[in-house]
Amino acid sequence: MTATDGRYRPVQAIAMDHHTERVARVRGQVRYFHGRGEQYRIYHGSTSTTRRTKLSHDTAVDTSQLKHVSFDVEKRVAIIEPNVSMEALVDACLAVGLMPPVVMEFPAITVGGGFAGTAGESSSFKHGLFDKTITRIEMILANGEVVEASNDVRPDLFHAAAGSFGTLGVITLLEMPLLEAKPYVEVIYTTVTSMEDAITTIEDLTANPSINYLEGIMYSLTSGLIISGRLVSAPSLSAHTTSSGMTAAPSGPAPTPPYFLTPFNAFTRKLLDPLLHNDVMYRALHASHLADEYVVQDIGFPYATATQFVEYLDEACGFYPLWLCPLKMPDDNLSLRPRNPAAFADGARSKGMVLNIGLWGPGPCDYDTFVQLNRAIERKTTELGGLKCFYAQGFFTEEEFWGVYDRSWYEAVRRKYGAEGLKGVWEKLNAAVVAWRPWSEMTWRERWRKRVTGLWPLKGVWGALSVLIGRDGLLRGK
Repeated sequence: MTATDGRYRPVQAIAMDHHTERVARVRGQVRYFHGRGEQYRIYHGSTSTTRRTKLSHDTAVDTSQLKHVSFDVEKRVAIIEPNVSMEALVDACLAVGLMPPVVMEFPAITVGGGFAGTAGESSSFKHGLFDKTITRIEMILANGEVVEASNDVRPDLFHAAAGSFGTLGVITLLEMPLLEAKPYVEVIYTTVTSMEDAITTIEDLTANPSINYLEGIMYSLTSGLIISGRLVSAPSLSAHTTSSGMTAAPSGPAPTPPYFLTPFNAFTRKLLDPLLHNDVMYRALHASHLADEYVVQDIGFPYATATQFVEYLDEACGFYPLWLCPLKMPDDNLSLRPRNPAAFADGARSKGMVLNIGLWGPGPCDYDTFVQLNRAIERKTTELGGLKCFYAQGFFTEEEFWGVYDRSWYEAVRRKYGAEGLKGVWEKLNAAVVAWRPWSEMTWRERWRKRVTGLWPLKGVWGALSVLIGRDGLLRGK
């Protein structure tokens, strides 16, 4: 499948004319590693994950130039290369009067990342996770073969690739049906006084066909807001409106100014603005290793157990605010095939819905304690039938991970499409546990280095300097 094969007549055909050439370059890199029997990682040029990355020029396939998009406006279809950011995609869509069904809030998240990872937003109660809005992909298999996959062609590969984090091959093109855009979103705020109140309100609004966006924020066990939105052609005097197409929610790394004891006001915000963009913050986060001190988790729960999880968090770490995002879940074809998908359809409350709970907050500075806190949260997740989003660091042991997901199915798909030589999904998603070594097992040099580099605020200074001097914290030099 290409964007210029006569079926789509793309508006931006010039940008996509050289897609085949760009894919050929990536294919050559994949075949090189396949011929040598070596594993590789994919270098995208940016990241929105807090997982540890260990990339080098010698072991990376560079897909950073796959960042073009074209349209069939009449059919409302976008043909997108994987490194197109959400910001770029939305801008291009709005220019032709269209919009993606699901728009992730971070501008730097890419279309390929949203499909191969796990991504949902305030319209996902209607459309499901982002990968469910993709109808066709082009992929380079581990042996360098370029194939197409969809519901009709290689459906097993198509469904397995969603949420497999690049462990089946390299995605090079995606097809997405689009919606008609409107200039405004009418936003309605509903106060709630408990998690049960929040869930009931979400259920009522989900049943309202006029609602296009739905999410919530809990500020405590007894205080929260449910935010709903409607696409409208003109603003109403009875509601607050925004033209962004998305509502605001707490997210991402902690603001930089408090870390450096810097006042956070209009002047410092303008002064530091170049460092506070999402993609820049993530680069600094990786360069400084501050992600090893910041708890970042997004977890989907059946409605029946969501309140129990929030009560557990309140006692265990007291992180607020919490983000609530209802997600429509399919009856089958869930990413990585969880062993207990029935938990989401169980009872009258969920009806195929999941309530995602997002928590972000400063954790223990001691890494051993940090790991144990995250592992405790993940154990509670498993106990309550939840599923974790793996854009963040994973802390499952291999046995724990495959106790949740279907290993035999995953490995069968890997064998069928020759991906056994690629890095596996557990190893890739749980790099924190793979790399973690208790203090007692470190050499004296490792302990000394950890003590020195862990001094406040040296980590933050190093991260900021890395960004300012243009050092890529994701890709090491030769």
